Amino acid sequence: AYFDVPSDVLGPRYEIENAYYFDKPETGERYEFYAGAIAGSGDDDTAQGVLILQIMRVADRDGVPYGELVETREYLTENKVGPLRVDGSDYLGGETSIQLYTSLYFIWRYFPQYDEMSPAKIPPLARLEIDSNRQLAERGSFCWQGGCADGPTISTSAKPLVTQSPIIAHLHLPLKEPPYSLGLYVMFVSPPGILQDDFPYDYIHEDDASWSYEKPGRERLYLGAFPLKSDQDIKLSFEPGYYVLIVRAFWHDYGDVEYGFLIEIQE
Repeated sequence: AYFDVPSDVLGPRYEIENAYYFDKPETGERYEFYAGAIAGSGDDDTAQGVLILQIMRVADRDGVPYGELVETREYLTENKVGPLRVDGSDYLGGETSIQLYTSLYFIWRYFPQYDEMSPAKIPPLARLEIDSNRQLAERGSFCWQGGCADGPTISTSAKPLVTQSPIIAHLHLPLKEPPYSLGLYVMFVSPPGILQDDFPYDYIHEDDASWSYEKPGRERLYLGAFPLKSDQDIKLSFEPGYYVLIVRAFWHDYGDVEYGFLIEIQE
Protein backbone atom coordinates (compact mmCIF):
# COMPACT_ATOMS: atom_id res chain seq x y z
CA ALA A 1 0.00 0.00 0.00
CA TYR A 2 1.04 3.62 -0.47
CA PHE A 3 1.46 5.88 2.53
CA ASP A 4 1.90 9.63 2.88
CA VAL A 5 5.21 11.07 4.02
CA PRO A 6 6.76 14.56 3.98
CA SER A 7 9.50 15.11 1.37
CA ASP A 8 12.17 15.39 4.10
CA VAL A 9 11.07 12.27 6.00
CA LEU A 10 14.56 10.73 5.65
CA GLY A 11 16.50 13.88 6.40
CA PRO A 12 18.15 16.62 4.32
CA ARG A 13 19.98 14.28 1.90
CA TYR A 14 16.77 13.24 0.11
CA GLU A 15 13.65 14.79 -1.41
CA ILE A 16 11.07 12.00 -1.29
CA GLU A 17 8.26 11.93 -3.88
CA ASN A 18 6.18 9.05 -2.52
CA ALA A 19 6.38 5.88 -0.43
CA TYR A 20 5.08 2.31 -0.59
CA TYR A 21 5.28 -0.79 1.59
CA PHE A 22 4.44 -4.45 1.67
CA ASP A 23 4.47 -6.94 4.54
CA LYS A 24 5.92 -10.45 4.68
CA PRO A 25 3.79 -12.18 7.33
CA GLU A 26 5.92 -15.33 7.20
CA THR A 27 8.97 -13.40 8.44
CA GLY A 28 7.28 -10.55 10.30
CA GLU A 29 9.09 -8.05 8.06
CA ARG A 30 7.86 -4.89 6.41
CA TYR A 31 9.59 -3.51 3.31
CA GLU A 32 9.23 0.28 3.08
CA PHE A 33 10.21 1.93 -0.21
CA TYR A 34 10.91 5.69 -0.41
CA ALA A 35 11.37 7.08 -3.93
CA GLY A 36 12.70 10.50 -4.89
CA ALA A 37 15.96 12.28 -5.60
CA ILE A 38 19.16 13.45 -3.98
CA ALA A 39 18.32 16.91 -2.61
CA GLY A 40 19.51 19.76 -4.82
CA SER A 41 20.81 17.47 -7.59
CA GLY A 42 18.62 18.85 -10.41
CA ASP A 43 15.11 19.36 -11.75
CA ASP A 44 12.41 16.97 -13.02
CA ASP A 45 14.58 15.94 -15.97
CA THR A 46 18.08 16.05 -14.44
CA ALA A 47 17.95 15.18 -10.72
CA GLN A 48 19.70 12.08 -9.38
CA GLY A 49 16.97 9.52 -8.77
CA VAL A 50 17.13 7.42 -5.62
CA LEU A 51 15.26 4.52 -4.02
CA ILE A 52 15.58 3.98 -0.27
CA LEU A 53 14.55 0.62 1.17
CA GLN A 54 14.03 0.26 4.90
CA ILE A 55 13.42 -3.22 6.24
CA MET A 56 11.41 -3.26 9.45
CA ARG A 57 10.71 -6.20 11.72
CA VAL A 58 7.97 -6.56 14.31
CA ALA A 59 9.61 -7.09 17.69
CA ASP A 60 8.23 -7.54 21.18
CA ARG A 61 9.11 -5.24 24.05
CA ASP A 62 7.53 -6.18 27.35
CA GLY A 63 4.63 -7.75 25.54
CA VAL A 64 4.07 -4.73 23.29
CA PRO A 65 4.77 -5.13 19.53
CA TYR A 66 6.78 -2.38 17.85
CA GLY A 67 8.59 -1.82 14.55
CA GLU A 68 12.36 -2.28 14.67
CA LEU A 69 14.55 -0.94 11.84
CA VAL A 70 16.72 -3.82 10.64
CA GLU A 71 18.46 -2.35 7.59
CA THR A 72 18.47 0.66 5.25
CA ARG A 73 19.61 0.40 1.62
CA GLU A 74 20.16 3.12 -1.00
CA TYR A 75 19.91 2.62 -4.76
CA LEU A 76 20.85 5.31 -7.28
CA THR A 77 19.78 5.32 -10.93
CA GLU A 78 22.70 5.04 -13.33
CA ASN A 79 21.60 8.18 -15.20
CA LYS A 80 20.44 11.51 -13.76
CA VAL A 81 16.99 11.73 -15.37
CA GLY A 82 14.82 13.09 -12.57
CA PRO A 83 13.21 12.04 -9.26
CA LEU A 84 11.76 8.55 -8.97
CA ARG A 85 8.22 7.67 -7.97
CA VAL A 86 6.94 4.26 -6.87
CA ASP A 87 4.29 2.79 -9.16
CA GLY A 88 3.37 -0.10 -6.90
CA SER A 89 4.27 -3.77 -7.04
CA ASP A 90 3.50 -6.33 -9.70
CA TYR A 91 4.43 -9.85 -10.73
CA LEU A 92 6.90 -10.20 -13.56
CA GLY A 93 7.80 -13.72 -14.63
CA GLY A 94 6.24 -15.06 -11.44
CA GLU A 95 8.38 -12.82 -9.22
CA THR A 96 7.44 -9.74 -7.24
CA SER A 97 8.89 -6.44 -8.45
CA ILE A 98 8.53 -2.81 -7.45
CA GLN A 99 8.13 -0.50 -10.45
CA LEU A 100 9.55 3.02 -10.40
CA TYR A 101 9.37 5.84 -12.94
CA THR A 102 10.43 9.44 -13.61
CA SER A 103 8.44 12.33 -15.12
CA LEU A 104 9.48 11.24 -18.64
CA TYR A 105 8.85 7.58 -17.79
CA PHE A 106 12.31 6.22 -17.52
CA ILE A 107 11.29 3.01 -15.78
CA TRP A 108 13.13 0.73 -13.36
CA ARG A 109 12.13 -2.42 -11.51
CA TYR A 110 13.43 -3.49 -8.13
CA PHE A 111 13.35 -7.25 -7.38
CA PRO A 112 13.39 -7.97 -3.63
CA GLN A 113 14.35 -11.61 -4.23
CA TYR A 114 17.66 -10.58 -5.79
CA ASP A 115 18.16 -7.17 -4.16
CA GLU A 116 18.56 -5.73 -7.67
CA MET A 117 17.23 -2.65 -9.48
CA SER A 118 17.35 -2.74 -13.27
CA PRO A 119 16.00 -0.52 -16.08
CA ALA A 120 12.95 -1.75 -17.97
CA LYS A 121 13.31 -2.27 -21.72
CA ILE A 122 10.73 0.41 -22.51
CA PRO A 123 11.57 3.78 -24.14
CA PRO A 124 11.11 6.93 -22.06
CA LEU A 125 8.70 9.55 -23.39
CA ALA A 126 9.10 12.72 -25.44
CA ARG A 127 7.26 15.96 -24.66
CA LEU A 128 5.61 18.56 -26.91
CA GLU A 129 4.99 22.18 -25.88
CA ILE A 130 2.64 24.58 -27.70
CA ASP A 131 1.76 28.04 -26.37
CA SER A 132 3.15 27.18 -22.90
CA ASN A 133 0.98 24.02 -22.71
CA ARG A 134 2.64 20.61 -22.49
CA GLN A 135 1.70 17.13 -23.58
CA LEU A 136 3.57 13.95 -22.77
CA ALA A 137 3.81 11.52 -25.66
CA GLU A 138 2.41 8.02 -25.76
CA ARG A 139 4.22 5.18 -27.51
CA GLY A 140 3.54 3.37 -30.74
CA SER A 141 5.79 0.63 -32.09
CA PHE A 142 9.28 0.37 -30.63
CA CYS A 143 12.34 -1.84 -30.21
CA TRP A 144 14.32 -0.68 -27.19
CA GLN A 145 17.35 -2.44 -25.74
CA GLY A 146 15.99 -5.81 -26.76
CA GLY A 147 12.36 -5.20 -25.79
CA CYS A 148 9.95 -4.74 -28.71
CA ALA A 149 6.28 -3.92 -29.30
CA ASP A 150 4.61 -3.59 -32.69
CA GLY A 151 1.13 -3.00 -34.01
CA PRO A 152 -1.09 -1.01 -36.42
CA THR A 153 -1.93 1.76 -33.92
CA ILE A 154 -0.38 4.85 -32.36
CA SER A 155 -1.29 6.03 -28.86
CA THR A 156 -1.65 9.63 -27.70
CA SER A 157 -3.06 11.60 -24.83
CA ALA A 158 -6.87 11.65 -24.93
CA LYS A 159 -6.81 15.43 -24.39
CA PRO A 160 -5.44 17.43 -27.33
CA LEU A 161 -3.13 20.41 -27.27
CA VAL A 162 -5.30 23.28 -28.56
CA THR A 163 -3.80 25.89 -30.86
CA GLN A 164 -4.22 27.77 -34.14
CA SER A 165 -2.29 27.46 -37.37
CA PRO A 166 0.51 28.13 -38.07
CA ILE A 167 2.07 26.26 -35.13
CA ILE A 168 5.41 26.66 -33.45
CA ALA A 169 5.83 23.60 -31.22
CA HIS A 170 8.81 22.71 -29.07
CA LEU A 171 9.84 19.05 -29.13
CA HIS A 172 11.82 17.68 -26.19
CA LEU A 173 13.31 14.19 -26.54
CA PRO A 174 14.09 12.30 -23.32
CA LEU A 175 17.74 11.44 -24.02
CA LYS A 176 20.60 13.91 -23.86
CA GLU A 177 22.27 12.11 -26.76
CA PRO A 178 20.93 13.39 -30.10
CA PRO A 179 19.14 10.75 -32.18
CA TYR A 180 20.73 9.14 -35.22
CA SER A 181 17.56 9.75 -37.22
CA LEU A 182 14.43 11.81 -36.56
CA GLY A 183 11.35 12.13 -38.74
CA LEU A 184 7.85 13.55 -38.41
CA TYR A 185 4.52 12.26 -39.73
CA VAL A 186 0.99 13.60 -39.38
CA MET A 187 -2.35 11.79 -39.49
CA PHE A 188 -5.68 13.63 -39.79
CA VAL A 189 -8.20 11.96 -37.45
CA SER A 190 -11.27 14.20 -37.21
CA PRO A 191 -12.89 17.41 -38.53
CA PRO A 192 -13.40 20.33 -36.11
CA GLY A 193 -15.76 19.64 -33.20
CA ILE A 194 -16.23 15.93 -33.93
CA LEU A 195 -13.79 14.76 -31.28
CA GLN A 196 -15.87 16.06 -28.37
CA ASP A 197 -19.28 15.27 -29.85
CA ASP A 198 -18.83 11.80 -31.34
CA PHE A 199 -15.59 10.51 -29.78
CA PRO A 200 -14.02 9.02 -32.91
CA TYR A 201 -11.24 7.40 -30.89
CA ASP A 202 -10.46 3.83 -31.89
CA TYR A 203 -9.84 3.11 -28.21
CA ILE A 204 -9.82 5.32 -25.13
CA HIS A 205 -8.90 4.50 -21.54
CA GLU A 206 -8.76 7.22 -18.91
CA ASP A 207 -6.15 9.70 -20.22
CA ASP A 208 -4.88 7.63 -23.17
CA ALA A 209 -6.26 7.13 -26.68
CA SER A 210 -5.29 4.91 -29.59
CA TRP A 211 -5.65 5.53 -33.32
CA SER A 212 -5.49 2.84 -35.99
CA TYR A 213 -3.40 3.32 -39.12
CA GLU A 214 -5.71 0.88 -40.90
CA LYS A 215 -9.00 2.77 -40.47
CA PRO A 216 -10.48 3.84 -43.84
CA GLY A 217 -9.62 7.41 -44.71
CA ARG A 218 -6.57 7.54 -42.48
CA GLU A 219 -3.22 8.28 -44.01
CA ARG A 220 0.16 9.02 -42.49
CA LEU A 221 1.83 11.88 -44.31
CA TYR A 222 5.58 12.18 -44.04
CA LEU A 223 6.61 15.75 -43.22
CA GLY A 224 10.32 15.09 -43.54
CA ALA A 225 13.47 14.61 -41.49
CA PHE A 226 14.34 17.06 -38.73
CA PRO A 227 17.64 18.26 -37.24
CA LEU A 228 19.22 15.67 -34.97
CA LYS A 229 18.71 17.49 -31.70
CA SER A 230 17.19 16.62 -28.34
CA ASP A 231 15.41 19.99 -28.19
CA GLN A 232 14.07 22.02 -31.10
CA ASP A 233 11.19 24.12 -32.41
CA ILE A 234 8.98 22.69 -35.15
CA LYS A 235 6.94 24.95 -37.46
CA LEU A 236 3.75 23.47 -38.96
CA SER A 237 0.61 24.63 -40.76
CA PHE A 238 -2.69 22.68 -40.90
CA GLU A 239 -6.36 23.25 -41.65
CA PRO A 240 -8.75 23.21 -38.63
CA GLY A 241 -9.35 19.76 -37.17
CA TYR A 242 -7.70 17.10 -35.02
CA TYR A 243 -4.34 15.58 -35.90
CA VAL A 244 -1.96 12.97 -34.54
CA LEU A 245 1.68 13.96 -34.83
CA ILE A 246 4.00 10.98 -35.00
CA VAL A 247 7.68 11.42 -34.17
CA ARG A 248 9.95 8.54 -35.19
CA ALA A 249 13.33 8.56 -33.48
CA PHE A 250 16.27 6.16 -33.51
CA TRP A 251 19.34 6.00 -31.26
CA HIS A 252 22.21 3.61 -31.97
CA ASP A 253 22.73 2.61 -28.34
CA TYR A 254 19.06 2.25 -27.42
CA GLY A 255 16.75 1.55 -30.36
CA ASP A 256 13.81 3.13 -32.16
CA VAL A 257 10.41 4.37 -31.06
CA GLU A 258 7.29 6.11 -32.40
CA TYR A 259 5.90 8.91 -30.22
CA GLY A 260 2.31 10.10 -30.63
CA PHE A 261 0.82 13.53 -29.82
CA LEU A 262 -2.77 14.76 -30.30
CA ILE A 263 -3.37 18.37 -31.35
CA GLU A 264 -6.49 20.41 -32.14
CA ILE A 265 -6.28 23.18 -34.74
CA GLN A 266 -9.03 25.74 -34.18
CA GLU A 267 -10.39 28.31 -36.63
